[in-house]
Amino acid sequence: MSMPLFPEEQLDSSLGYFSAQPAQTLKDGTWTIARKLGWGPRSSTWLVIGEDDQHRALKILTATATADPTAKNELHFVHKAMEAITRGVPQLLDTFEEKDERGRSHFCLLFRLLGSSVEDLRRGNIYHVQNLPLHIVQKVIGDIAARLEGLATQNIIHGAVTSDNFLFWSVQWGVDVRKALANVPADKPVTVQGSDGVSYPTVKSQPSPNHYTWESKADDIAYATFHLANFAHGNACLFYWFHDLIVNNSPDNCHNPQHA
Repeated sequence: MSMPLFPEEQLDSSLGYFSAQPAQTLKDGTWTIARKLGWGPRSSTWLVIGEDDQHRALKILTATATADPTAKNELHFVHKAMEAITRGVPQLLDTFEEKDERGRSHFCLLFRLLGSSVEDLRRGNIYHVQNLPLHIVQKVIGDIAARLEGLATQNIIHGAVTSDNFLFWSVQWGVDVRKALANVPADKPVTVQGSDGVSYPTVKSQPSPNHYTWESKADDIAYATFHLANFAHGNACLFYWFHDLIVNNSPDNCHNPQHA
């Protein structure tokens, strides 16, 4: 049997992705889904709109990830990061659980909205083998290095330092978000029949846009702020100081907070 043509996450997989679509409401009607922002191996992220025209990013874990003992690792490490770093990390606002149409629970994390990733920026360069110019790379490395330095003060290892997790800042107010999205209409759901015989509404990811491109000049990109996102792979680690060097302990000393 051929695999179903899901454009992104496999909604019929045993991982149990949350099958969502625009206009769907969550948390007893508190939030309404507007569009899909992205997805990964353990979750999908959605732009949601709430009371007072609040626009937020809602990360919904798969049923499998929710049932895993490490499901709330990100909650722990984001809180620690927010304590250590005043800017440049996701701002967690709320958490709750949502059940899908099959009755499976999904852990949800509500964040302030962030923008597209450095990886999106790189892929936007259809020339020069999708490389980025040196001044953009320098800005990204400088920002992310500062975030990692802040995490080190809390003995946190991020665990997924990749360009997919380097996100631009995004406008926050409803009127500004709508203006930014005006030229990028929301993708319409397309129904795909899964291998389980169930029909799923599939939606393509559309991160919150900004005016930056791979061609942005140095004096323009200098105003950008790159956030280090996705703390789902975080770990706490013990460090010893020796002759002004940080010597990382053995792997046995790296642990998840549940085992601390």
